[in-house]
Amino acid sequence: MSIFTKRVDDINEQDLQELVEQKFSEWKTVEYKEKLSVGSEVERKKFLSQVSSFANAAGGHLIYGVRAADGVPEEVTGMELANPDGELLRLEDMVRTGIRPRIPGVLMRAVTVRADKAAVVIRVPKSWARPHQVVFNGEFRFYSRASNGKYILDVDELRSLMLLSETGAERVRNFRADRLGQVVAGETTVSLPETAKTILHLIPLNAFDPATKYDLKPIAEETRLLEPLRHTGWSAPGYNLEGVYTYSTHKSVAHSYIQVFRNGIVEAVNTSLLEPESDGRAFIANVAYEDALLKGLVRYLELQKRLGVEPPVVVMLSLLGVKGYTMYVSPERRFGGGHPIDRDALLLPEALVENLDTDAATILRPVFDSLWNAAGWPGSINFDAEGKWVGRR
Repeated sequence: MSIFTKRVDDINEQDLQELVEQKFSEWKTVEYKEKLSVGSEVERKKFLSQVSSFANAAGGHLIYGVRAADGVPEEVTGMELANPDGELLRLEDMVRTGIRPRIPGVLMRAVTVRADKAAVVIRVPKSWARPHQVVFNGEFRFYSRASNGKYILDVDELRSLMLLSETGAERVRNFRADRLGQVVAGETTVSLPETAKTILHLIPLNAFDPATKYDLKPIAEETRLLEPLRHTGWSAPGYNLEGVYTYSTHKSVAHSYIQVFRNGIVEAVNTSLLEPESDGRAFIANVAYEDALLKGLVRYLELQKRLGVEPPVVVMLSLLGVKGYTMYVSPERRFGGGHPIDRDALLLPEALVENLDTDAATILRPVFDSLWNAAGWPGSINFDAEGKWVGRR
């Protein structure tokens, strides 16, 4: 069914009609409701229990505005919503405040049907922060789903979910550690100089699900999305065991590449951003450095959107071979002094992206602040009081 593979923002009435025509029955990952009513306390608790049950199980779709009999959809009826956008904001606020921990990556859309009515589609991802608990007005229960709908989790199931959640986080960090080990060993997609390196990873939290696999042909045909970090032109896309890649060279030596894995992971590695000066000085040109990463992140988020990757996505920045590097700041802006970085490998704290349309500067600011901290500064000086990146002022 196309509704399950499309971006939520692209779902339309025909996608809902297809569910009816194909008699796509309710099961573990789909539930239909003819009406949306969350006015009373009981109704709100029920709504939150449904959303949390999807997140604690395999994820799925909660669809309002479809009449079903015995779980089989019969008609896309739609609902009269005076202010669809306002209703979605209300539902989003309920999910944000009524479930703990917060479920990252919940997406909602009001789909126009019958010209004057709307259906509401709520896509809930399988969560790697499980288990999620309903905490609305004295309701402190955990729910999950089976083929016949939601149910309350028992103690043994809760313990298993907690273990799986820890395993998911470990897989992300272990992937990063493994790939950095390969970079240090020179086992990279293309051979790179043995100099300091910048490594940017985008890792969807569902990447380690065995069923996760994307068609890479669309991005291989639109090479602008495969542009490496800070380049001097880049190669035509190539395929390898992991997926698809491109690279950039300078004087016949590769210095930057991007590798896209079939499970949606993006790895961008660059040596030129941290290239020492001819006199041996090693510093980070902070404005150019942040600018390259911001532009790269914008491209790679768009790339994942084109693949159909669903958030949340973990963004990780690592620097290798940087012991002794300093953060370059022009003399007129020096107010804290700074000091050389005291370690060879900087594995900066990860950032969790819940919406692929999130501003790149918003995502990377805390990461940049950590990098500046490692160089002895209170934080990046390239943001204004409102949090806007102004590095080129």
